Amino acid sequence: MTGPNRLHLRIMLPFVGLILAVGVISLLLSRHTLGRLMDQRLEVQSQRISRVLSNAQFVFNPIYLEKLRDAIDSDIVVFAGDGTVKATTLDSETLGQIAITVDPVRLFGQLAEAPQDTLQRTVSAGRRPFLITARILPNPTDSEQRMMLWVLADMADAKALLSSFTARILLVGAGGILLVLILGYLIARSVSRPVDDLVAVTGEIADGRFERQADLPSVAELRVLAQSVNTMSHKLADYREQAARSSRLAAAGKITAAMAHEIKNPLSSIKMLAQLLRDRLDKTPENREIVRSILEEIVRLERIVGDLSNRLRPTAIKPVKTDLNRLIDQLIPVIRPKLAHRKITVRTDSQDDLPQLTLDPDKVKQVLWNLLLNAMESMPAGGAVTVRTLLEPAGHACICVEDEGGGIDNAHRDALFDPFFTTKPEGLGLGLSTSREIITAHGGTLTLENMTPAGVRATIALPLQSKENCSNGQNIDRR
Repeated sequence: MTGPNRLHLRIMLPFVGLILAVGVISLLLSRHTLGRLMDQRLEVQSQRISRVLSNAQFVFNPIYLEKLRDAIDSDIVVFAGDGTVKATTLDSETLGQIAITVDPVRLFGQLAEAPQDTLQRTVSAGRRPFLITARILPNPTDSEQRMMLWVLADMADAKALLSSFTARILLVGAGGILLVLILGYLIARSVSRPVDDLVAVTGEIADGRFERQADLPSVAELRVLAQSVNTMSHKLADYREQAARSSRLAAAGKITAAMAHEIKNPLSSIKMLAQLLRDRLDKTPENREIVRSILEEIVRLERIVGDLSNRLRPTAIKPVKTDLNRLIDQLIPVIRPKLAHRKITVRTDSQDDLPQLTLDPDKVKQVLWNLLLNAMESMPAGGAVTVRTLLEPAGHACICVEDEGGGIDNAHRDALFDPFFTTKPEGLGLGLSTSREIITAHGGTLTLENMTPAGVRATIALPLQSKENCSNGQNIDRR
């Protein structure tokens, strides 16, 4: 039996069991109550008839007895004290069968000793049930000898009515059970179908199709579950992308580290030889310019190799309580001369009530330095850069760096944070990827977006509550 079938049964069986239990109990109670009411009514009616007949003087007249039998729909038997039948509307065979079960003489004695006027007995003659109501009568011919009157009410019609009522109740109950089965199936299906869909979606996600999204059902609980599955697929897709990026970065880092090591040694030798060549060549301006150019290029290559080595070396996050506004105030005076040299002014717009955050100030300064350098390089003719801080309602403190440059080319948008991707002739393509990794290690995000009419806004969003791995000191491995 499959899972969905088990789910159907688990949902339907309690409904069916409950309805069956309620139906059976209701049927038994209804049958018992109706039967009891009918018996009580018949008993009262028989007592009333016996009381009326006990005062009549024609109970011994066969003609009147037959007419009376048809009128009251009950048979009448009159016994003497010794059990002799004085008058009856019953045939002898039926009366004989009844007398075997209910002894008239014994009943006469019980009635004489009973405090009440009547006694009632239930008896069957063949398949016909009777209710006997017995009462003592005075003997009209002998005042000292009393007689006994039996009024026999045929209970067959009442039993038939009760059976008909039971059959109708059973029919209604069967229809109700069928209706409950249909409703139970529909309810179970309305629950199990979204579950089946979620099972199928999670199976596809397990196979690596993280773009698969579950439909949102109408049931609130299942809607929450489907939303959780969709969130999980989004996160798995992000994790896969991060893992692929880390894998690419690790592979590129290994190659780059090996290349840097291999380049560094011969480069040092070339530099030493160039310095010796500078000392041995004549001092003509032309020769000195050639050697100087060689040494400058060697120094530039050393700087590139050193930069690569530094960027690929794993570093640890060392978080401390930090005031973001103060951090920015410390960084701006350092970079302002460099920006001013390129005719770029820098402005700050800080929100005063920012809480202190747990972060690594040096790493965040490194990210801001990279973003400000990117802003500077996007404005070769000069311009303005604005650094602002603000508090988001979502529980993040943000640092925004806004420039007036040409913006981001849509063709490059998806690759901006990829390692070694750059549009600069002399860039390494590690600035943004390293910056994002630093911010991610703090539990935050780094995003870039074009502004209107021009410029780029880089937003660093840092959580007000420090990330656990950041507070414990997380390593950023770029290899």
